[in-house]
Amino acid sequence: MTATILVCDKDLRAVAQPVQRWTELTAEQRFNAIGSGEFIAPGYADLTAGLNLPDSRVVVQVDGQVWTSGPVEKPGGQAWTPADGDGLIKVNFATHEVLLAERIVYPNPALAITAQNTVHYVATATNAEVLMRALVNLNAGPGALVARRQPNLVLGGLNSIGTNVDFTGRGEPLTEALRTVAAAGGGLGFRVRQQGTQLLFEVYLTVNRSGYVRFSRSLGNLRELDTDPETPTCTAAIVGDDGEGTDRVIVERVDTVAITAGHRRAEKWINQGSGTASELNAAGDLALAEGAARVGLNVTVVDGPQSRYGLNYWLGDTVAVEVLPGLAINEQVTAVKLTATPDGGEVVSPTIGGGSPTTQSAVLQTLRELQRRIGLLERR
Repeated sequence: MTATILVCDKDLRAVAQPVQRWTELTAEQRFNAIGSGEFIAPGYADLTAGLNLPDSRVVVQVDGQVWTSGPVEKPGGQAWTPADGDGLIKVNFATHEVLLAERIVYPNPALAITAQNTVHYVATATNAEVLMRALVNLNAGPGALVARRQPNLVLGGLNSIGTNVDFTGRGEPLTEALRTVAAAGGGLGFRVRQQGTQLLFEVYLTVNRSGYVRFSRSLGNLRELDTDPETPTCTAAIVGDDGEGTDRVIVERVDTVAITAGHRRAEKWINQGSGTASELNAAGDLALAEGAARVGLNVTVVDGPQSRYGLNYWLGDTVAVEVLPGLAINEQVTAVKLTATPDGGEVVSPTIGGGSPTTQSAVLQTLRELQRRIGLLERR
């Protein structure tokens, strides 16, 4: 594999030759989330000029194909000593899923926020993929108000996947709305993929490939493994709408497998606000998924004959990992990182499962819950 770094303008046109003499590169894709990247290179004039263009982008190619791309987040502070020549800069960038996070859901996306004529954006018994495409199109894509359109963002092909869902929204970040619909619609994946100078929003199926994509000691494609189990934080989700007194609708969703294996360990109350019974059920199911027991799996794997990323499995798929000889667990591929140096070559490393539980992950979950609650307040 050969990695190439390009700096482009907001229309994804290269503004200079590929980045020269870079020394380190990392680029990570994340499932239904914003990925990130970083590279270090000499701060020569053409590179720094390109990075400081308004809304500049970084495109990472592997063997001539786009691996990932996205806006520059930090064009890089420059460190210099007399021995450094041009000095060195460290450039940070996000993946193009960040364009979705920069938009909120309007009740009526056809009208300015100061001229709304409805309280909520409401979809009832709508196919999840169709709904996700509509949310993106009307709030960030070519169907949005001109001022809200993200450059070059268009809809990819319709795959006709997912189940029917209900959705009520107002004011929440578009990415949070998409995650909610994706989970309720059958565990779908979404991404923003660069194709030429276009950015395609795509919804795709995740597949359980654990029956034939396995990482184990005996196969030689599992190099390191570390587990840090975490007990469930929610086995019973009790969800209420915004009604009052006896008029309030309350539903209960339980993790029957966890309760059968142990007991009703952790109840959680969720204030969903307005919504149909289907939305209340979906909110409960999402809480159960986020609060389920976790293996806390950290692994180092390598490609094998039946376990090559991009050929045998993809981001969001489920694979099998042997934690003990003869004992395997099935986990989702939640991220994939490309690490490269000019001398050491390129290494592709998947993250399988949620990783080891850490304070940071707990903080992120808390922040996401606060974001969800603020979104519910805005919907009232």
